Order: sequence, then C-alpha cells, then structure tokens
Amino acid sequence: SYLKRDHQSPVSVFHGPISSSSSPPRRLSRDRNLDGNFHGGGSSLRVGSSRLFNGFVRKAVGSCVDYETDSVLVDEQLPFTMDDGFEGEKKQPYARDLLKRAQLQHKIFEDESVIKAFYEAEKAHRGQMRANGDPYLQHCVETAILLANIGANSTVVIAGILHDTLDDSFMSYDYILRTFGSRVADLVEGVSKLSQLSKLARENNTACKTVEADRLHTMFLAMADARAVLIKLADRLHNMMTLYALPPVKQQRFAKETLEIFSPLANRLGISTWKVELEDLCFKHLHPDQHHEMSAMLEDSFDEAMITSAIDKMEEALKKEGISYHVLSGRHKSLYSIYCKMLKKKLTVDEIHDIHGLRLIVDNEKDCYKALGVVHKLWSEVPGKLKDYITHPKFNG
Repeated sequence: SYLKRDHQSPVSVFHGPISSSSSPPRRLSRDRNLDGNFHGGGSSLRVGSSRLFNGFVRKAVGSCVDYETDSVLVDEQLPFTMDDGFEGEKKQPYARDLLKRAQLQHKIFEDESVIKAFYEAEKAHRGQMRANGDPYLQHCVETAILLANIGANSTVVIAGILHDTLDDSFMSYDYILRTFGSRVADLVEGVSKLSQLSKLARENNTACKTVEADRLHTMFLAMADARAVLIKLADRLHNMMTLYALPPVKQQRFAKETLEIFSPLANRLGISTWKVELEDLCFKHLHPDQHHEMSAMLEDSFDEAMITSAIDKMEEALKKEGISYHVLSGRHKSLYSIYCKMLKKKLTVDEIHDIHGLRLIVDNEKDCYKALGVVHKLWSEVPGKLKDYITHPKFNG
C-alpha cells in the first residue's frame, strides 16, 4: 500500500482511499430456509451468504461464529488488558469510530477476539498512512468485512484484520502465535507467502503468460491453506476498489495481474461475486474508454423490474410442478463478461441476449432437468444456444 510511515519498515504494493463508487452486479434472490419460508423479501439484494462455501471452500473456512454469544460492543468494558491501555484511543479517535462502523456492518466485529485483533492491528499499523492520508488500518478492516460478508468465521476474520502485520509492521509470527493461536498465525503467514509469490510473479511479468499464470493458480492453492487464499483475494479486491489512487501505469500493471491471476482464483474457489467484481474493476482500469462507453449504453438495459417479474413467474411455475429449490436469484451480466463475449463472437451489444439471467439451485440432477422443462414452458429456447452443463459441468463445478 505504499505506506507513508514515521519509522522504517517494509512496504506493500497498494495504496488509496477507503471509499469506492464501484459496486458488484446487483442480484435479486429468493432464498429458502429449511422450513421452506423465504427470507430477505422478494427484491432483496444478496450481500453475502454462507451458501458460497459449498464443497471445497465451505470445508476450508468452516462455519460462522455464534454471533449471539461472547459479544462486546466498543463502549463496554473489554475483558482483556491492552498493553498501551489503548492509549491510542485519545490520540487516534478514528480507530474507535472505525470499529463502530464495522460492528454496524457485521456482528462478528462484536466478538471479543475480533476486537482484540482490531486493537492489535491498530498498534501494529499506527503511523502508517495510505497515500491519500487515510490510516492504513482502514484497509485491514475493509478486508475483514469482505470476508465476514461471505460467511467467514472469527479465525478467518481475525487473520484478515492482521493480514499485513508480518510484512508491514514490527509484529512477528511468534507474537501472533502467543496472542491468537496457531490457526490465526499460520493463516497470516500463509497470506504473507502468497504476497511474496505475487510480487515475484509481477516482477517477472509472469501474469502475461497464460501457461505460467495457470501454474501460479495451482501454486497458490497448493502452498497455502485455502483460507489464506480467500484472505489474499479479499485483500486484492479491496485494493482494486481503491486502485484509482495509483499512477496510471501502476493501475494498468496491477489490474493486468489481477485479471490474469486473482480473478481466475476466485472463480476456482466458486466465489462468483468476487470474480465478477474483480473483472469489472480490471476492465475499468485496463480499458477505461470501452468501460465508460458500455456503461452508458447498458445503463438503461439493466432492468430490475424484469428480473423480479421473471423470478415471480419461475417461482409460481416451480410451485405448481412441486419442484423444491434452495435459491432462485436473478442477475445482470457483468460489463466485462459482455465485453469479452462481444470480442470473442464479434457481436454488437444489441446481439447479446443474456444480459439478464436467473440462477436456480435444486437438490439433484433429476430436479435440474425438471426445472429446465419449466423454463422451456415459460420462455422460448434460442435454437442452437442450449448448453447442457448438467451432464457436462464447467471445470469449477
């Protein structure tokens, strides 16, 4: 983050302000609880869900903490003693406000161990600033919020808060081990190793070579706990959100690396929301003119009412056929995905027919085909365009 510091230390790569006008594609969804009831309302936006962790990622990250117990608000007495008596509270009033904002966004930030990690990160990064003058601690907390919003447990969130401490502060592995245990310490060390590998690849321009980029994906997944890869992805996503603060040349370099290495990693782990957001942010920095043009052209095409109507029709038809499901959601195709399709198939925007789409998750393959029959009754099939990913799934499942 190109740190401005009042004492010497290693530096990271990114810097920039905390806020961003960029936002991921909006998704409308209907999720069912186990009792079959809907939650979130008919047009609620999916912000983050533990459903993202099916299979490999769910096993790696584990379940969320119990947010109803062991919670401490910042205005209450902490159950542990800070080394400085949190002397920085008076000197650094931003820290308390930052923690309060995090607690408003997710209850995991009321967990005692997460609060302790927050204050440890504040001490470790005290005096470090982003290039625009924002305290570096903001990036650590935003990274942790991204993790919390996709269902990560307290161990992963704590490691997310501390993810830069080994590289950018005086904090050591042994200190993290004594303070938070081996699971957190190993994750923070894993993120540090991934950062070093990423830096090495960047210096050798490896991301530009497809075969080498594929090897890097495999190395990332092989050399670290999958949860460390998730933390690194969250770190990169927030840095991409604030990439505009870098000089244009560096924006291009980091966006290219992100598109070649980190976006495919998010796809491999099945975190489609992060993949889409990373790709669109890269598109914005790598092809700003095309991004601006397409944004203006498609602004009126993204129709929330159309998606809501389609969900309602599909929901009613599934109910009539007696087909149960877990999730029925709608989405707008991302700008980058539309751009790639136009290039690959030499199409105009008017020739893209899947700008809007529905996603349905059912229990088994039989229900997939029954649901497909329902879809064909509701909407006409485009001749020659049907692809059977039920029998022949994509590589990421």
